[in-house]
Amino acid sequence: MSRNHPTKKEKAKGFVGGTALYQQRAAQALPILVRQAKVHQPVFYKALADEMGIPFALNLNHVLGAIGDELNRLGEKWRVKIPPIQCLVINQQTGIPSRGFSSFVTDREAFLKGTPQQKRQIIDAMLADVFAFGRWDEVLAAVGLEPAKTRPRNMPPLPPPMEGGFGGGESEDHRRLKEYVAAHPEIVGLPANLKRGETEFGLPSADCIDVLFRNGPAWIGAEVKSAISSEDDVVRGMFQYIKYRALIEAAQKYQLEAVNARVVLVLGKALPAKLLWAKNLFGTEIIEDVRVPASFKARDGFAK
Repeated sequence: MSRNHPTKKEKAKGFVGGTALYQQRAAQALPILVRQAKVHQPVFYKALADEMGIPFALNLNHVLGAIGDELNRLGEKWRVKIPPIQCLVINQQTGIPSRGFSSFVTDREAFLKGTPQQKRQIIDAMLADVFAFGRWDEVLAAVGLEPAKTRPRNMPPLPPPMEGGFGGGESEDHRRLKEYVAAHPEIVGLPANLKRGETEFGLPSADCIDVLFRNGPAWIGAEVKSAISSEDDVVRGMFQYIKYRALIEAAQKYQLEAVNARVVLVLGKALPAKLLWAKNLFGTEIIEDVRVPASFKARDGFAK
């Protein structure tokens, strides 16, 4: 069985051309991280593991460490400081890399002893360096790797604009899912006893998001796509996610409120595997496989 951790000899040599599992995965991960760096978008451990087909995100620890060591060796060879691109991979709850990343921080002790806010400030500064570094394609070439494909072969083309909006009206599947999410804030990680979400919430741009919850100063929006939604419609949902997040943040700023916004894309089915790369590219927070029980009674007579 292939190993997912390096020997001391392998660690000194690097992952280039290696046959150990962690080396193969490092060669697979680095082009993906370069892609994320170019669009200035961090990625969660689980999201990266899902895209790579790795069953457990914990298995990324040695993979990312190998990438960091390789960049350090290449930087010494070039006499250039190559920022640690692996800081793009963060924990979904804390917003910072795992403890193992500390060996790549200039002041390791300060990082380990810092508060979560101090750690995020350190990582934000490192991310700025990663985003500003202009030689990532050269890095890939130096280690014999090709850039990640911008668009996988099985990726559907960009959905065409929908003329006349969503002509034909809203399907009952979509209405039921929207109403179900509004009535169950715990689906999006909020307290179950929170006030029901507002459906078809109107934003100042005249756009409407399917559901909006208010939890203290936080606004949490949910755009939903039912189980019968096409792949094109799921991709549209990712673009809507970006739009609504920006619009909600702008509305808060306009009202002189602190920006405290979050948007999620709720799907009534599993996200197609071919769209995992797009999810990571955009940093879309997706909640999958939300099924509306047959017993659920939606408002306005939408339930059968």
